[in-house]
Amino acid sequence: MARLAPIFHLALGLLLLTGVSCTATRKFLKAKPAHVSDFIERDSTMILDTLGSGPFHYSWRTTSARTLQRERECTEIWIAPVDLRYLRPTSKPLAAWQESQGLERPVQQVVTMLHTEFSRAFASSPRYRLVSRRGPRTLELHLALVEFNQTNSAGNVGKTVAGSFVGPLAMIAGPFVKGTIAIEGKLKVTGTNDLVYQFTDSEHDRITFVSARSYQALGFADLAIKDWANQLELMTRMPATVGVRDSPYVWLNPL
Repeated sequence: MARLAPIFHLALGLLLLTGVSCTATRKFLKAKPAHVSDFIERDSTMILDTLGSGPFHYSWRTTSARTLQRERECTEIWIAPVDLRYLRPTSKPLAAWQESQGLERPVQQVVTMLHTEFSRAFASSPRYRLVSRRGPRTLELHLALVEFNQTNSAGNVGKTVAGSFVGPLAMIAGPFVKGTIAIEGKLKVTGTNDLVYQFTDSEHDRITFVSARSYQALGFADLAIKDWANQLELMTRMPATVGVRDSPYVWLNPL
């Protein structure tokens, strides 16, 4: 059975490269959308990105000419402390069991990663100047961490060992050991409280053949957060008609 593993991986690669359709592949491999929390102000008008035209599950952009004009006048961006009021309890049974045995859920580490990575992305933005205080021409970025389940690294070790005996059947354990993270974000104009843009997205451990991140509780989250930061920064300086690509579903880097 173990001899089938290379064939399985090859077939998966062909699916990702040629697939029946981009939409079908994305639906199959991307993490499921998280429930929209009360952090989002207009969830009834959020658009589900089913066509793969953007990097986020749900998004909303203002059509108000006045708000868009105020946004164009902004030259700075300020990143608020990450909001934890909407964070849900651990939902993965194995991760919850580990935490009940004393393994701390590293929420504060995730919060630090979120603020650090979004600050890094906007620090080099040609559109905005990153500032530590809000001013009259400031755009505010507000982020909320709504879901986080750390990767079950011990489970991934067991899955890898099992793969030597049962081959691709070991992949069945994937959903039980992979980590998940979901965030929501809003861009608002300082002073007016005008909402310019908001989004929600979820990510999980990416499909990988061999990667050290599979054995790190936060490895997948670090990768997802870096991508989110880069994607949002790019979106703030691109026309609304120009799409920004979603994160890749397969991770070939062993680190």
